[in-house]
Order: sequence, then structure tokens, then C-alpha cells
Amino acid sequence: MQPGDPDDAVLARFADEAADSLAALGEALLRLETDPAPDVYSDATRHLHTLQGAASAAGLSAAAHLAHLLEDVMAECQAGRLAHTPALNDVLLRALDMVAAIRLSIFEGGTGQVELSGSFTALESILADGRQVTGLSSDASQVLSEYQRFRARHAIAAGRTLLEIRLDLERDQFGERVPALESRVAAVAEVLARTGASDVPPSADTTYLLLVATADEEAAVRTATELGARVRRVAEHSAGAFAVAPAPQVATAGPPAAAPPPLAGLTAEQAAEIQAEIRALRGEFLESSLEKVAQLAQGLVGLEGRSDDADLVNALFRIAHSLKGGGATFGLPALSAVAHALEGVLDEIRCGRRRPTPETVSTLLTGADALQLVIRQPDAVTEQSPEIVTAIGSLKSDGRLSS
Repeated sequence: MQPGDPDDAVLARFADEAADSLAALGEALLRLETDPAPDVYSDATRHLHTLQGAASAAGLSAAAHLAHLLEDVMAECQAGRLAHTPALNDVLLRALDMVAAIRLSIFEGGTGQVELSGSFTALESILADGRQVTGLSSDASQVLSEYQRFRARHAIAAGRTLLEIRLDLERDQFGERVPALESRVAAVAEVLARTGASDVPPSADTTYLLLVATADEEAAVRTATELGARVRRVAEHSAGAFAVAPAPQVATAGPPAAAPPPLAGLTAEQAAEIQAEIRALRGEFLESSLEKVAQLAQGLVGLEGRSDDADLVNALFRIAHSLKGGGATFGLPALSAVAHALEGVLDEIRCGRRRPTPETVSTLLTGADALQLVIRQPDAVTEQSPEIVTAIGSLKSDGRLSS
């Protein structure tokens, strides 16, 4: 036995403790295939946690990692983000067989070293696939919460089609055309998420994006295009998985059709209710955005000289992207414009075309101050406000990385 290897007594203790956990887990997995009850998941997770701790104490880091991955898969299943299918159960049972092989190795006088890379790969692939929604535009993908991703996966698993609907708007049209689009589309589809789109055509000031799931794609496309919106099919049902659909863009030929009268078909009470909901959502967005800007500023202060810290740069980029989308969604073009300029600089840093010098960080912090100003005075600050013009100009003119 090599120095640093777990001694015989510790290994024997692991083998003894693992026996009860393995037996209980095997029974739990067989029950879960037909009866995915919450208490069974809780018991299985508890035994996996015990197994992970015992393996760690015995110095069996690979076995501890395997138990941790199994625990993650169980958590995803219990939360409804993964379907506990017979195929998945087979993978889990095979992983438990590997833990049993470790225990057998110890009883036969070995050190419990068993090749586990195949089990790691299988479980990590399951977790990665279960958390993805493929085919989304970057605009939608960047802002989806875990719960919204779960709703999208659930909709696809139920046989519905995922669509991205884009409505190009002039600045003064947001309060009228967006409620009209939402109310009409909601009659034929489930709205999963709302955000702003980055592909704004020259003829528009902003683009509002809806991610919807529908069982009647033809009706949803017809409804959206009648309102002058552009539609793209994202994903469709494919044997329990997401398949990126080949259809690129479904749109009316030539200029968009004239939109029907704002809030057409709604009573005054219904229109007022929708507008009140949008105002409430806007308020929630502004409140959460103050927190995001604080996180952005704190991250920027620590960015200087850390261009190799990919996690930090990516986190800051995501905040800027999220603020840009939210600004477009809620009719705040000044917020979107500053966030877009910030996003551009951060993208150059993460791609290695620019260094986070003290001067660049100072410029980025000026942009963060401008974001805070817009959020605190959303109806008073515009793209033409001096502070916004100065911030955007500084961000766009900041020097590039010299070759």
C-alpha cells in the first residue's frame, strides 16, 4: 500500500457502511421506475449523501464524485427537470454496480480502485442534456431562468412546438402593440418568456421577443403575422428530446402587414388589466436591475488586469446582455443602448481583443453609472440625455488592444 492510500481499517469501514446504502438505493431505483414518489427520492438522496461522505472519508475520491453525480441526477428527477425513464434507471443501476465493484475490490484485498470514467461520462451527459433547450436564439437563451427552461422542456415533451415571435416597434408603439400581441397570442399559445431582441431592423427602435409553446403552430403563426410580427420555429417534439427545426423564418412577404387597432377585441377593463400587468412587470424589472448593476460595478472593480478570468468576464457580459434585453422588452431604449455598448467592450475583452486596463475599467464603470441613472429615472432619461450620450461615446471610442 502506497503512502497516502487509505488504510485497511478505513476501507473496511467504507465497505461495511456502503452495503446498507447500496441495498436501499437498489430498492429505491426499482420503485422509482413505476412510482416516482417524493419520499422515495428523498430516501434515495439521503443514502447517496451518506455514500458520498463515506467514500470521501475513505479517500475514495472517484467513488465520492460518482455518488455526487448520482445525487444531482436524483435532484433533477425529483424537481421534474428529468424524466425517470427505464433507460435512465438502467444508467443509474449500472453506476451503483460500479460502487458495488469498489466494495468487492476492498473485500478481495484491493484498494477499491475501479475504472469509473464511463459512468462519469454517462451521468454528466444526462445532466447536460436535461438542462439544455437547444435551438434558442442567444437573446432568449441568455435570459431564461431555470424554471422557464423547465417549462420549455415540459412543453416540448408534451408534443408542442416552440416559437420565437419578434415584434418590431417604434418607441411610442410599445404600450399599445405589445399588449395586443400578448393577448392575441395567448389565445393560441402558452407564453413562456419575454425579452428584447438584438436583431432590430433599421426601420424600428426596438424589437420585442416572445418565446411561446403551442399545439397549433399554424394558428400561432397566423395570429402573430397578422399583427406584423416575425416568427421562427425553435424546436419540436422528437422522441422525448429536443430537435432543432430546419425552418428558418416564417414572415409575411414584403413590408409587415398593418397592425390591427391596439388591443383589438378587448374590453376597456381587459386592456387596462393587461397594461397594469405590464407596468408591474416593468417595476419588478427595474428593481432587480439595480441589483444587477451593483453586481456589475463590483465585478468591474475586480476586473483590472484579470482578462484571463473567463468566469468573471462571462458573468459581467451576461449581466450586460440581460439588461439590454430587458430594456428592449420594457421600452427603455436608453438602458438597452448603454448595456449594448458595455456588452460590446466586454465581448472584446473575453475574445482577447482588448485588455481590461485601468482606463477601460474606468470607462466601463462610467457605463454602469449611466445604467443606474436610467433605472432610477426611467421616464426622464433618454438616449439623448447628456450623461447617456457621453457614456455610450466613451464606450464606443475606448481603444482596442494593440497588436
